[in-house]
Amino acid sequence: MKKIFIQNDIMKYHNHFIFFLIFIFSLIACSTNNNLIFETNMDNSTNNFAREDRRFFEESGGYSIILPELWEAAEASGYDNKVLFGPEVNNYTPVIGFTFEAFSGELNEFVNRILNDLNMLFGEKFKLLKRDAFVTLLEEHGEKIVINVFIGERHFRQTIYFFSKNENSKILIVCTVPAETDSVYDAIFDRTIKTFEWTKNYLATDKKRFIEEAGGFSIIPPEPWREAKFQNINYKVLILESEYTSFISPDICAFSGELDEFVDSFIEQSKVDFRDFLLIKREYFCTLKQLEGIKTISTVLNYNEQYIRFIIYFFPVEKEKKILLISCAIPAEANDVYDVLIDKMMETLVMLTN
Repeated sequence: MKKIFIQNDIMKYHNHFIFFLIFIFSLIACSTNNNLIFETNMDNSTNNFAREDRRFFEESGGYSIILPELWEAAEASGYDNKVLFGPEVNNYTPVIGFTFEAFSGELNEFVNRILNDLNMLFGEKFKLLKRDAFVTLLEEHGEKIVINVFIGERHFRQTIYFFSKNENSKILIVCTVPAETDSVYDAIFDRTIKTFEWTKNYLATDKKRFIEEAGGFSIIPPEPWREAKFQNINYKVLILESEYTSFISPDICAFSGELDEFVDSFIEQSKVDFRDFLLIKREYFCTLKQLEGIKTISTVLNYNEQYIRFIIYFFPVEKEKKILLISCAIPAEANDVYDVLIDKMMETLVMLTN
C-alpha cells in the first residue's frame, strides 16, 4: 500500500481544522520530493471525470467517493483518513483531504466559524472568492467555499466542501491547488465531490428493504431512492430524483426455456422495438443469496429524442417458469455513475417465491 511521510512541526496549532489545513499545504508543497513513497500504479486513461468503478471507501471516516482517473488515495503518517492525489502538473500535485470537526450547531454557522478562523489566522493573506450551497448526486446538502491564501511565499487556491455527518460532527473536504491554476480544477472538484456519500447510505439496512409482493421479490435500495406506484404499471417502481433522475422497474414474463435463450430473444426484440439500440455489455450476475442471473447494459433513443442507459437484470423464477426482469433507466449522459451502486442494490435481491 502506498504511504506518505511528512516531516512538519504543526502540532502547535490548537484548532483541528487549522492543523489539517497546514498539513494539506505541506502535502502539496512537498508532493514532488523524496518524502513521498508511491507503491501503486497510475491509470493510463486520460479521462479526468469520475467512474463508479473507481469508488473509494474510507472505513475510518464512514464515507465513500469516486476518484477521478489518474487520481489515487494515499495513507498519511499520523493521519486517520487517506488523502487523494491527482497527477503531477508543472511540479505540483493537486490534493483532496478530509477532516472532521466537532460542532453541534447548524452547518452554515460552522462555515461562518471556519471563515472567521481563517480570517483571524491569515488576515490580508486570505481572500474569500465564493460561497455557495452544494448538493451531491444523492441529495446530500452542504456548502462550498473557494478561497485564496498565502502561506509564506506560496499562493494557494482551495475549494472546501462542508457536510454534516450528524448533529455533532461536520466533515470538511479540502481541495488544494496553486492559485495560478485559477478555476482550471473547479469542474473536476465539483464532479468528484458530487459523488461523495456516507457509507451508511451506500446500502440501506434491512429496515429499508423494498418488498414487491406482486412481483415476488425484495431488494434493499440505497438512500434516497423512494418507491412509487404508477397507473398502467403492475408493480411498484423505485425513483431517484437527482441531477440524473432514474427509475428502477420490475416485470415478469412467462418463459419455460433457459435464461440465456430468453435474454437472446429479448435483445433481438429490443433491436426491433427501440431506435439506436446498442448493447454495451452482457454478463452473468449473482446475488448475495447465490441467485444466478444475467445482466445487460444498453443504450436506446426514446420517443422524446433522449438517449437512455438501461441496466437490466434477468433472474429465473424457477417454480413458476417465469423470468423476473428488473430494468434500471438512467439518462445516458450519466454514463456509468450509478453502475456499481445499482449492482450493490441488486446483490440484495431475494425471491419471495423461490
